[in-house]
Amino acid sequence: MERFVGILGIIVILGIAFLLSENKKKINWRLVVSGLGLQIIFAILILKVPVGRRVFESAS
Repeated sequence: MERFVGILGIIVILGIAFLLSENKKKINWRLVVSGLGLQIIFAILILKVPVGRRVFESAS
């Protein structure tokens, strides 16, 4: 359920940004999707991979 809330939050934020956009046709969806993909990759690296977790913990 917690993952669903997080995904729903991302969808709501993107929806609000889309609705408030002055020029909806100029939205670069490839950039939006690649940015979200990069965030997912970093999250997996930090949360699931031991080396990534150690690097993150040492940086904080």
